[in-house]
Amino acid sequence: LAQYGRIEEKIETRMRQREIYQRGLQGVDEVKFPPLFEGENPHYIDVLVENREELCNHLKKKDIHARKCWTPLHMEGTFAPPKGNAGRVTEELASKLLWLPNGDNLSDEDIQAVSREIKVYYAG
Repeated sequence: LAQYGRIEEKIETRMRQREIYQRGLQGVDEVKFPPLFEGENPHYIDVLVENREELCNHLKKKDIHARKCWTPLHMEGTFAPPKGNAGRVTEELASKLLWLPNGDNLSDEDIQAVSREIKVYYAG
């Protein structure tokens, strides 16, 4: 509750950070930003990326900590697997979804540095 008084500031920070990433990664075909729904306030900076595991390893070597998406619920032990191909799309999206570093402790320059390093990785 202590942070509730700063909620608008936090939302503005996340939106600004997402915009900085979008500008910094513009033209990198292997990185896609899912659209936000009207009124959506991103808590995480979601991107769909190619070669997620390799990208994460590259970033980790540079002391950049991106996070992988949670495992789809139907793949957890307590839930029954879907019948047929029902979970195929979810599994594919989850294998590409990455949360980029964000938060109050990151400067705009930090985000630009992460974007540059992602570009370096995909430039190969």
